[in-house]
Amino acid sequence: MIDPRLDGGLLVLLSVALTSAACQPAGDGHDGEALAAVSSRLEATQQRLTAIETKLDALTTTLQDQALALEPLTAWAAERKAQDETHEARRRERGAMLRPDARPNPAGTSSSELKAATEGIQCEGLETAKIECKVDRALLDDLMDDPAKLARQARIVPKQEGGSVVGYKFYGIRSGSLPKRLGIENGDMLTAVDGKALTSIDQAMEIYAGLRTATRIELSLERRGKAIALVVEFVE
Repeated sequence: MIDPRLDGGLLVLLSVALTSAACQPAGDGHDGEALAAVSSRLEATQQRLTAIETKLDALTTTLQDQALALEPLTAWAAERKAQDETHEARRRERGAMLRPDARPNPAGTSSSELKAATEGIQCEGLETAKIECKVDRALLDDLMDDPAKLARQARIVPKQEGGSVVGYKFYGIRSGSLPKRLGIENGDMLTAVDGKALTSIDQAMEIYAGLRTATRIELSLERRGKAIALVVEFVE
């Protein structure tokens, strides 16, 4: 980019040269030659300035093209950052669930806590292959706000086959606990929710987070080789 002071100085010099030439008395050939030389230099300078402006225009166009080309990369970086933040939040949530004070501890669950955790539950068909229950929304919200309260009522252990998770098994279910009230028994394995197989902890956490807005879910259980459907409806 041309320094404005250089442009100004050049114009001043040209102006002085032209003024001096104009003030010289006409008549001699040397003055005419001097004026022609100044005019020639002025024209050459103008051509150089035009060439510089053309280069600057080309450079500006190139920079604009590069900025447009980088837009998809910028959008991808923003999306990747959002995904990383989501994964980090899930990792912290899983870490909180695995803290010693949040690990399943059925023996440490008080009877009053069990009662508070199971009020507002009505179920039908507990001895059949299809159990239907209604759960108060307030109870669900309470459990979502304090997952450790549910964790102390039973142990849920991932079941793997061939290196892959095929479901989550229930153990140590306390009498009067929420899982017991829903008809779940020790050894039952949760294999799917709303028809979606549970194959990873991340998937299970996504389903857990979706309970905030769910109005009805269907749990697929496996009990001693038999399929059990547990339909839970959340009511106000």
